[in-house]
Amino acid sequence: MKKISQKYFCPNCGSSIEQETKFCANCGTQIAGQPQQVTQPQPVQPAFVSSPTQTVSQVVQVHVPGAYPQGPSQKSRLVALLLCIFFGYFGVHRFYVGKIGTGVIYLLTAGIWGIGWAIDCLVILLGGLKDGMGLLITEW
Repeated sequence: MKKISQKYFCPNCGSSIEQETKFCANCGTQIAGQPQQVTQPQPVQPAFVSSPTQTVSQVVQVHVPGAYPQGPSQKSRLVALLLCIFFGYFGVHRFYVGKIGTGVIYLLTAGIWGIGWAIDCLVILLGGLKDGMGLLITEW
């Protein structure tokens, strides 16, 4: 008669392991004595489960580094243009749109000696300026 073998699983990652294994080959967790789980581990439930009655207005948007933002910027193109025209040499329009690093550079170099200021005015007028999150500033 053939002996039925039991499957053992890593208590940390759930991958299949041999009974005598000291370390999990998948995650490297040390197995103390016998593996903890003798049956297949249950799938982990997601932390956020939306209910069928949830609306879009109830969902909170979170900026994840490396993710691609979508849609137009919430910043005003008119405000950015006016700040650029009157205070562009100090980089105030750059601070306004969330580009703090280039705002400091403009502040220290008088708008990169006026050339950067002139280019920024044209870029804002033509609708090509992006905010600090990479969203296009299109709304006047």
